[in-house]
Amino acid sequence: MSMHVLMLKESKIPMGRLGTTEDIASMAVFLASRESSYITGQALNVSGGQVMF
Repeated sequence: MSMHVLMLKESKIPMGRLGTTEDIASMAVFLASRESSYITGQALNVSGGQVMF
């Protein structure tokens, strides 16, 4: 993917940046933790606000 295409994609993300592996890893760690024990049947988007309902 060209730098131009990456910059265009990045400009459309409300958080102003592309996601990182750490962003995804943080969600995975949270879902595996005790803190998420009461969450059921949800679709959690790690999209920097790009997917909002």
